[in-house]
Amino acid sequence: MLADAQFWRERKRAFRKSDKEEEYRSLSGRWVSITDNYGLPGSELAQRRFKILAEAAARGLPNSQGTELWKLWLAELIRRKINYHERPHTIQCSQEYLKNPNHPLRRLSEPLPVVKGRKKKGTTMMVFEGKIVTIDRPFEASAILCELLESLAEHPSEGARKAKKPVKQNETYKRIDKALRACSAARPKSHEEVFRQLDERKVPLPNSEPFKSAGGWLKGFQQNRHAASAWLSRAWGKLNLPSFARGPKK
Repeated sequence: MLADAQFWRERKRAFRKSDKEEEYRSLSGRWVSITDNYGLPGSELAQRRFKILAEAAARGLPNSQGTELWKLWLAELIRRKINYHERPHTIQCSQEYLKNPNHPLRRLSEPLPVVKGRKKKGTTMMVFEGKIVTIDRPFEASAILCELLESLAEHPSEGARKAKKPVKQNETYKRIDKALRACSAARPKSHEEVFRQLDERKVPLPNSEPFKSAGGWLKGFQQNRHAASAWLSRAWGKLNLPSFARGPKK
């Protein structure tokens, strides 16, 4: 069961405060699917700070498997595809390497593949294919996730009502969904780029903040980046659209 709205409001403030610190902005979250390995490339100071905040936030999530809390939180950021990028990843290793814990090339506690591999024809090598997922600026991404969870906590019955009785989608949201699919096909590199495209396509605004009061998609994003990004993450995930294209860091 999710925590209440006040819990997520407090966690959101903590993540936003840390995201303003320049020394924390170089941190990223990483998941290697082949080995199911989570990491936090960045300074030790940023890692420690993120783990403290992530563990506190993850206590508000269901955790039936007893997953380490900071990993549970990072996995939720990945599941929601917030500040998300992925790239294909392939590794090759010999069967001897996999079977022999004393193999000279195996480092202590090095994670081994957890996915099924295939034997490379004519060799003793095994090939494993998967992906590496990166979450850029995990403090910012976490604040966006907290805002999303705060909204869900404030309106817990909305999802239940939709599950019980399908509601015919109105014309505005049909046009929004169609436009988001078109934006996705253009492989955008950022949320801002999507909102700019929606303005250029003259897509009608949803009955949601910050767009309604701002009077525009990009204006809404500029006025309240976190709320706008949380809305887009929900809409993007609902349509099961692919992750954003990786672009140069600004």
